[in-house]
Amino acid sequence: GASTIPAILFIAGIIVIVNVLGARYSIRADMTKEKLFSLSQQTIKLLEKLDVPIKIIIFDNPDMPKNPAAVELVDEFDFRSRKIEQQISDPDREPKIAKKYAISKYGQVVVERDENKHIVLKEGTEEEITNAIKQLIVKESKKVYFITGHGELSPYSMQPDGLSDAADNIVREGFIIDTLNLALTGKIPDDAAIIAMVGPRTNPFAAELDTLENFFQRGGKLLIMLEPGLADTMAKWTAKFGVEVGDNVIVDTSPVGRMFGASPEMPLVMTFEQGHPITKGFEVAVMFPTCLLYTSPSPRD
Repeated sequence: GASTIPAILFIAGIIVIVNVLGARYSIRADMTKEKLFSLSQQTIKLLEKLDVPIKIIIFDNPDMPKNPAAVELVDEFDFRSRKIEQQISDPDREPKIAKKYAISKYGQVVVERDENKHIVLKEGTEEEITNAIKQLIVKESKKVYFITGHGELSPYSMQPDGLSDAADNIVREGFIIDTLNLALTGKIPDDAAIIAMVGPRTNPFAAELDTLENFFQRGGKLLIMLEPGLADTMAKWTAKFGVEVGDNVIVDTSPVGRMFGASPEMPLVMTFEQGHPITKGFEVAVMFPTCLLYTSPSPRD
């Protein structure tokens, strides 16, 4: 009997240690082929750098949730970061909390940084939650100005050639959208982080190009998107920065694009450079209408 006591204590100690380690260092594995229960690399990187507490509240029935996908998703967010706190609140059982956030239906999700800073989501998808966290942790809102005055595409237009969808996604990244007519103002506002000129139909004035160049030399970011055959002065101006824009159009001779109703002038790109920070991890096929061919001194530029 005396000899079994140390063995019992030894086994009990092992059980305690295993439970402590299991509670602190749990492991999960997504065995589905499509990785249905895995967060994207973009979300994981965000959570790894998260340095402020974020609460995610799911307004649902904890016993029989109407939006079980959101419950599982938020649980994965909680697992990936100790800065994430999750909570399930039944709007019928806790009407005061639901009223506080103006919840109108089961399954809605609230991402909250503090009592005065929160975002109410419609469905609680990974993209919505990730973008909400980005907006809540941003220390200072940066502005993206879209140049106007030369027939550029508008960030407010919902027409097929408008940029409203792109603008919405930029806002979700924590930026503020505005427009700027350099011919009228003559200068770039101090709060500008990025200046975008998308599809100008006529050439900017020389003074405008000088203003853009000075902004770039000070460390500002420029997004220049040109259509073939338009704004040829702008195309030549980009050579100052090592970007040679050709007077041509990329034509896709493969039949793959035609299967989706695309014309030869709309190349279908299915693989992207994984070594570049912009396209790293990008695996979605994209169609590019009327692409210009350009070269730069380095693939990293």
